[in-house]
Amino acid sequence: MLSLITIGVLITTPALTMLVVSFVVSLFEAENTTTIQKREGNLNA
Repeated sequence: MLSLITIGVLITTPALTMLVVSFVVSLFEAENTTTIQKREGNLNA
């Protein structure tokens, strides 16, 4: 049972970390680099 919990945590934690990082980065870009986002939006899409 502990091994299943450990595996679940190891799988879930990186995914949650990536979600948080991408969310923070998107907020940061939206606030500070709107002109760059408009220019390079097609590349990032």
